[in-house]
Formats: sequence, C-alpha cells, structure tokens
Amino acid sequence: MQAPVHRHSRVRNPWMEGLSLEGVSGNFGKIAVIFLLLVGLVLAASRRSIRQSDLRAHTVHALNKPYQPGRDGRVRTMLILPIQEGRKMLLIENFALKAGGLQTLQEAIKPGDELVVLVQPKSDSMLLDRDGGMRVPITLLYKGQQALISEAAYNTQLARNSTIGWWVIALALSMVPYFFIANPRIHPAWVFTGVLAAMVLWLILS
Repeated sequence: MQAPVHRHSRVRNPWMEGLSLEGVSGNFGKIAVIFLLLVGLVLAASRRSIRQSDLRAHTVHALNKPYQPGRDGRVRTMLILPIQEGRKMLLIENFALKAGGLQTLQEAIKPGDELVVLVQPKSDSMLLDRDGGMRVPITLLYKGQQALISEAAYNTQLARNSTIGWWVIALALSMVPYFFIANPRIHPAWVFTGVLAAMVLWLILS
C-alpha cells in the first residue's frame, strides 16, 4: 500500500505575491498599488492656482436666494444662483462652493442683492449672451466690499485637492515593502488602515 503523499503549502498574505490567499493573485495586489500611484500622481500634479486679474468681472443682481438642485437639498456639490440679467442661472460648484461655504453663501445672498461675479474667460460669452438660461459657472463672488468667494480661499481649496494626491501616493507606497517581505511583523492591512486613518483625520481637521 502506497504511503499518503503530504503536500505542504504556506499561508499567504492577501496583499502581495507569495503572500496571497487562494483566489487572489500577487499581480492583483501590484496592479492595485500601481493604480493608486497613478491616481495620486494625477491629483498631485493637478496643483494650480487662479489669479483674479485673469478672470472676467460682471455686476449682476440676485433674483432669488441660491439653492441646491435635487430633492431635499441632497445634492451638496453645487449651488444655483438665479440672477435678473437675462434670467440666467449662475453655477457655484466644487471649489467655489467649498471656498465660500454652503451655509455662508445661502445666508449672505438675498433677492435683489447687487453682486460682482468673476468667471473664467471661456464662460464670459455664456454670461454675456442674453438668450437662454444656461448655467454659467462662476469662480469668485463679491457682495460690495465683502468677498464671499475670495481668490485666497479658492486657491486654498485647489491646493487641498493636490495634497490629497500625496496622501494617495503615501497609501500606495506603504504597500510597496510587502512586495519583498515574506514574513512581515506588521500586517499590511494595519499599515494601510493607519495611513488611511491619518488622511481622513487630516481631511476633517483641515
């Protein structure tokens, strides 16, 4: 009778090659890390700034208070500001909304208020066109001498987006040593979670 054959296998880590659980290849972990690096590099390279002197200024009058589109104000990534001029809709979105603050903008702008809006040159013709009610994206916003969306605040939000890219790069690089360590003392999941928690904390505090 032939003796039973014993097959030995090692426990594998779910992240990298040679340490993977069955069904998850090492190449999968490497591809995920490379993808994170690419995303992080794109975000980090997107760092830019705007100058007020490069924008086009227009004086407008608020037709109504700014509001959020969607049911029950669930869409929180933009504000719509109706104006009397051509009954157009101005669009306060993304960085401009973050720079001005949702609640601040809604409380500061009232029907009939005279405002100065600054738009990108490519949006200038949209605002000058008196026909139609297109949503014209605005970058900066003033009410009298009060800067509701200032150049400095807007550029701060642009820089913040770039910094997120460096955090994503840090997440990816924290996994690279596990390409080479067969028996790590610290599980990669703990390292990844630690860097992720630091990023979330930075987002909250900043």
